[in-house]
Parts: sequence; C-alpha cells; structure tokens
Amino acid sequence: MNGQTMDRNVVKKYFYGTKWPLMLGIFGSILMLIMGMGLRGVVIVIVAAVIWSLVEKYGVKGSQEQAVDACIEADLSNFSERALTKLGLVSEQISLITPIKVLGPYYDYKEPKPGSLFSWIKAIFIRLFIHQPKLIFKYGSDDRVRYSLIQAHVFLFSESQIYVYEICYDPCNGEIFEESTAEYFYRDVDCVITGEKTERILSKRKLINKKFEYFKVIVTSGTSTHAVADGETSILATQVMAMRNLIRSKKEELSSGNSQI
Repeated sequence: MNGQTMDRNVVKKYFYGTKWPLMLGIFGSILMLIMGMGLRGVVIVIVAAVIWSLVEKYGVKGSQEQAVDACIEADLSNFSERALTKLGLVSEQISLITPIKVLGPYYDYKEPKPGSLFSWIKAIFIRLFIHQPKLIFKYGSDDRVRYSLIQAHVFLFSESQIYVYEICYDPCNGEIFEESTAEYFYRDVDCVITGEKTERILSKRKLINKKFEYFKVIVTSGTSTHAVADGETSILATQVMAMRNLIRSKKEELSSGNSQI
C-alpha cells in the first residue's frame, strides 16, 4: 500500500507511543544493578520511564491527529482505486451515484496471548523491535475517537449492480489482514437494514460512550454485507439513503418491465 513512511511513523507513535520509555525501563534498570545502584536506582529509572510514557500517551498535539487523519484519508483514496482493480472496473462504469466509503474499527483481529511468564517476557522484548498490532481506541483532543485497526468498505454502483470492496488493515504500517469483493444485482437485493449502536470503549483508562452507525445489504440468497461506520460521519441519512433510493428505483424499473437488468 502507498503511504509515506513518516506518516506511518506518526500514526504508530499516536497509538502506541515510542519504544524509548520501555527500553529505558528495562536496560536502565539493568545498568543500575550493574553499577551497584541497587533498588533505589532501579526505582528512579522506572519512575522516569513511566513519566516519559505518560507524556507521550497524553501529550498528543492536534498536528499529530491531523497527520493521522491525512494518512488514513490517503489510504481510503487508495482503496477506491484498489477496488476498481480488484473488481475489474473503470470509473465510468460506476458513476451512477457517489461511491460510499465506510470506515470502522476492525474487531476480528486476534492478538496473540502469552501463555506463560516466559512467553510474556519474550513478547515484551519482541515489541521492542517488531510492531505488534492490537485494537486501540484513542480519544483525541478534538473529541473524536480514532482506532488503530480499521475495517473499510467501498460501495460502487453501476447500472445493473452494486459492487463491494472490503479491506481490514493496520494504518500504522499498511499491513492488510483481510480483503474481499462482492457483487449484487439490484434485482436480488432483498433489503437494506440500518441502525445505530452505542459502545463503551476504553481510552486513556476512561470509559467513553461511542456511537456507531451500521447497515446491511441482504440479498435473496441470504448473503449479506455488514458495514460499521463512525457515527460522526452520519452516512445513514445521506449516502445510505441515496443507495436505498437507487435500489428502490431499479427494482421498480424491473417490476414495470422498463429495464433488462
């Protein structure tokens, strides 16, 4: 995936901080013991590492959030182009209405769980050198909630079909976990279900009530596509309504015999 390295580093730092506080705590404590500073020296190093970590975690600037948003917006633009390639389409074929782009948290990523004290210690050292993804919710200075793992959908509309591209990825390094496409004829769409839900998420050790919107496109075979969007985007009253109106119009054309879809 495209994306500037600097932008990715900003995204990673925004959600995870840097590794320097952890390295200070580990190697600084070892150095204190080697130098004979004893428990007091270890405690001083650990306190310094904790303070450093808290400053990184809570001292987020608006410029960081803007850089994160810009990187994710660039990814979403790339996904639209990627969707055309995966589906074998050109933009002229899907210009019926504006494509719907949906972003939400990716819940299905399974983070490896250490099974013993040794594996837990090993996992800590691995994190010093290798990025280990996990779903993190972060409440920003602009009162927006951002998430470290993303599930994105792109809905495209031709004269006869709805095309869906789905991708689950890590914006911190661009790694793709899942990717799929689907195609639905308008005549086969049974219904579009919409709704809202509120989830309690943990950010900075604080529970926040976060609203999400969702909708499902269900076809007569029972197949469906389920998309979750941040409630701040308010797509239900605009973009999803436009999709519903289009489906309704196409099905009416079919029933009246005015179309050969």
